[in-house]
Amino acid sequence: MHSVLHDKLRADADRLSEALDHMSKLFLAPKEVKTLRSFTTAEVAELLRVSDGYLSKAHFDDRIPDVEQGPNNKRLYTAEQILGIRNILSQNAKDPHQFLPGRRPGDNLQI
Repeated sequence: MHSVLHDKLRADADRLSEALDHMSKLFLAPKEVKTLRSFTTAEVAELLRVSDGYLSKAHFDDRIPDVEQGPNNKRLYTAEQILGIRNILSQNAKDPHQFLPGRRPGDNLQI
């Protein structure tokens, strides 16, 4: 009686193990490439410390390149596009550090 139950449990455990192994190979593939999501105008405006309207006007005036438009014709920005826009805006800004924050050459390291 016990050996029949034990054999049945062993067979179920083996099938479950195979199914889990198969699922992990499908969903957790080691060569799977993840990508960073796109950012909305509101998120980019917050990152750049400008208003949504400022970004819209910069696009309208062709001061910054146009970007992909998602659902409802809302602009979506990749990280690379945000960096490019930061560089463009810093070239014409009164204070370039506003758009390119961070340490500068010669700044002391803070610990």
